Amino acid sequence: MASVQASSVDGASENVPVAPAGDAVTVASPPPPRQSPPGPTGRPVRTAVEFLTDPLGLLTRLRREHGPIVRVPLGRSAAYLV
Repeated sequence: MASVQASSVDGASENVPVAPAGDAVTVASPPPPRQSPPGPTGRPVRTAVEFLTDPLGLLTRLRREHGPIVRVPLGRSAAYLV
């Protein structure tokens, strides 16, 4: 693979590799975005009050409604129930 002298805006120069003519260059696509597991949406205060009054009931209901892996938002972070 050959290289070419390239200059940046601030005047610095560096050698940049360049593929010779006729060589196939493969560009990788970015990975698909990750999806979060399902979980309750809206009414975070209601979920917090329910957790304080009946934690086992809340965890059982979330498992029944959302499946074996549940994302529970906690302010800026989240808890994952497995």
